[in-house]
Amino acid sequence: MGRVLFVGIGALAITIGLATGIQSQTAGRQEKPETVKIRSTEVVVDAVVVDRKNRLVTDLTSKDFEVYEDGVPQEVSSFRLVRGANEEPAERRAAHQTVTAADDQRSAGEKKAATGPETSPNLIIALLDYSTTEFRNKRLIQEGAAKYVEKRLQPNDLMAVFVLGSSLRIASDFTNDKTKLIEALKSADLAGTTRASDRADLSEAIQKGDAAENQVDLEGGAGVPAGPGAAAQASAMAASLIIQHYAAMLVSMRAGMDRIQSLGVLSAIRAIATGVKGVQGRKTLLLFSQGFVVSPSVEEDLRMVEGLANRSQLAIYCIESQGLETRELNGALVPRDELTAAAANSQESRMTAHGGETGFDRASQVGADLREGPLRGLASSTGGILIRNTNDLGAGLDRIDQETRSYYILSYSPKDEKLDGRFRQIRVAVKRPDLTVRARSGYYAMPAGYELLSPVELQLIEQAAKTAPAAKFPLFLHAGSFQQGTRLFRIPVVVEIPYASIQFDADRDKHSARLQILGLVRDRAGNMVRQFGEPVVMSLSNAQYSAVKSGTISLMNQVQLSTPGDLSVEVLVKDVASGRVSSTKQTVHLERPDTSLGLSSILLASDRELYRTSDTADQFLTVQGVRITPSAACQFRNGDNMIFYFDIYNPSVNSENKKSDISIALAFVREGTAVNAGLPRFHLNEAPGGVIPHLTFSKFLRLTGLQPGNYSMVFEVKDGVGNQSARGEAAFKVIN
Repeated sequence: MGRVLFVGIGALAITIGLATGIQSQTAGRQEKPETVKIRSTEVVVDAVVVDRKNRLVTDLTSKDFEVYEDGVPQEVSSFRLVRGANEEPAERRAAHQTVTAADDQRSAGEKKAATGPETSPNLIIALLDYSTTEFRNKRLIQEGAAKYVEKRLQPNDLMAVFVLGSSLRIASDFTNDKTKLIEALKSADLAGTTRASDRADLSEAIQKGDAAENQVDLEGGAGVPAGPGAAAQASAMAASLIIQHYAAMLVSMRAGMDRIQSLGVLSAIRAIATGVKGVQGRKTLLLFSQGFVVSPSVEEDLRMVEGLANRSQLAIYCIESQGLETRELNGALVPRDELTAAAANSQESRMTAHGGETGFDRASQVGADLREGPLRGLASSTGGILIRNTNDLGAGLDRIDQETRSYYILSYSPKDEKLDGRFRQIRVAVKRPDLTVRARSGYYAMPAGYELLSPVELQLIEQAAKTAPAAKFPLFLHAGSFQQGTRLFRIPVVVEIPYASIQFDADRDKHSARLQILGLVRDRAGNMVRQFGEPVVMSLSNAQYSAVKSGTISLMNQVQLSTPGDLSVEVLVKDVASGRVSSTKQTVHLERPDTSLGLSSILLASDRELYRTSDTADQFLTVQGVRITPSAACQFRNGDNMIFYFDIYNPSVNSENKKSDISIALAFVREGTAVNAGLPRFHLNEAPGGVIPHLTFSKFLRLTGLQPGNYSMVFEVKDGVGNQSARGEAAFKVIN
């Protein structure tokens, strides 16, 4: 039995809509093309400069700047000041020049006349993170953001509003309509705020439990009770044991919730950064969040998001939604801090981990303030700032507004030309000691076309390219195509790997393995249009491993695409324990729907890969409450029940009862020759449904008497009402 991995498609849909929305709305506003042409090998950096009183400085030239990459000085190849409209009087704006580094090297008489500042649209994205914000703090976000829109939004601004709660959704696409934006900012996600409150309640319960446990330890002592007072001591030890188990449960719950929250926020930022990447110029993300905890397992995701934001020129400004913090420092009932509590615990208690957190890990959160740390890191690494510990967000948002309208853009060609995926540290400095520069901290040197990948993913691609086909382990791939609407296609991508090809490490009653999965979708020109996949961790008991070791691991991702044509779907897999890799690819044809009869891809499956589901939100691959797991290898034996699943599009309906009249004939073909298998015929008289009218057809056949070899299953579909026909095929192999 295989393990099935479903990847949500909601974030992908948001990314598509976001990129389309920006391009359509900026096209009409941008009066002239970008004046600075940046080659693909050049690095663009936007920088904000302030004086000792934290006032913006906007009168510098390229000669005032120094740029270093990994400590090596770089030559600035282009430079300009961007100053937003409506920020200062026209006579002062006209005095500022837009120059290049080459212009600076000319004599004063050779320099071009000033042409005024750039006034391309100022793109702002507000992300309201209710997944970490308690209900009581929600109002602070809404009021502060609404005031920003009302007082600061300018005619040249475009703003979008995202809400992150139980899921990520767009409350408002890019617009300059203040009424629409304020209405969007007032929207909420009760499920998200409830989750945030649950996390706060867990933390409070853990703190009280630690205090109670320490009190019992102090009063009860240790060892086996004996002599006078033994009964009371035993009772205290029993109470301590109960408290410890209860605290362990709470810590595990909080650790799981922290992971869900942090990955949710990072996934939202990743979707936004991906969506705005193709739009020129500096973009601003206003992240309203109460903060989140990044465990060691999520640190790589945080670095990935920071790198993607930098490649997208997305400056992240974090606004902590908790507001002004007050702490009482007196009173006998104030619990000890977790560091003191951890020191009072036994060594075993301090070292035992629950949910990935030891007592020392929890204590370290007090001093390091881990919920604020990721916000500060996101801001500082992308050239933004963190606004925290205030009930009046106005001043902070005013500051952010100024920085989004006045900044310098510099570019340079790196002296180290190797595009090896390694992180390159950037340092921008000015020669005047009284000034401070804030810019992004660096970038990953990714080759053209691979900018959205992580260095680890790039290494996987390079390793797979260098590995001889004979050295790769077996990897089966099948990608289908289903119409999900007038513009969208749903692509189920199924991968199968024999368990015997993967190295499992045995430890007592556990067999563990880890796979790195990377999926790439490219168009006919080779441009990457989508990536998918994530690490897969397997931990099986002896009994489970014995039951499945002769079978295959089955993984499935669902990808949404909107671009028709021929696409290449490639999947790369690395077995982390052995270091071995494998890869395979398939071409998928996507075609816009018309009004004629048509068929989707035909998916095959075994009845061994079925399970009951109560999920009614999405009926894809579900028939009468049973979820089907498609097969990638499509290998069957005589005696197997082979399931087939596909959609029939645009069937005509009878004018009287609005039902279809569809007949379906089946045939087996082996090596070009028809096989007389006596297959049944089917007839459908149903009313089609969906945005694109369709019928879903799924049945099973019991395979008997077939010789080993490669087969095709041919479907002839005829529409009796519309007098149309369609044909489809699905390949499979009999391996008796």
